[in-house]
Amino acid sequence: MISNKYLHRSKKETQEHLNFRKKICKNPFMKNYILEQNNNKCNFCNKEIEDVFALHHKSYNNQCRAKETVRLQIIDNKGNIRNVSVPNCEVCHKEHSEDFFRCASLLTPAHRHCHNNYHNHINKIIFDKVNK
Repeated sequence: MISNKYLHRSKKETQEHLNFRKKICKNPFMKNYILEQNNNKCNFCNKEIEDVFALHHKSYNNQCRAKETVRLQIIDNKGNIRNVSVPNCEVCHKEHSEDFFRCASLLTPAHRHCHNNYHNHINKIIFDKVNK
């Protein structure tokens, strides 16, 4: 099946695009900021988010310009603990607020199941169009 994530990639993806597309969603400061800005509600079902959640990109047309990174330990989909380097959104918020708010304006919180349902629906639409 064709994944919609490929529609957002250019042939020559910069580190700034990669940071915004993949890494910014792992930053706890950004996640908490977005959740608070949305009154702890899921963008898709409007119900309260009480535990783990995803950050949904309204658009991928952005670059994360944060120069500093922080190291985090995360648990991947297979349950393995990994060390990852993610943009330091907290420093960006303090020192480059315009960049921070541009990134934040393109993100919204979602329950993981709501987020997955949305992307599965989009993937089906793309798949159906490609196979007509």
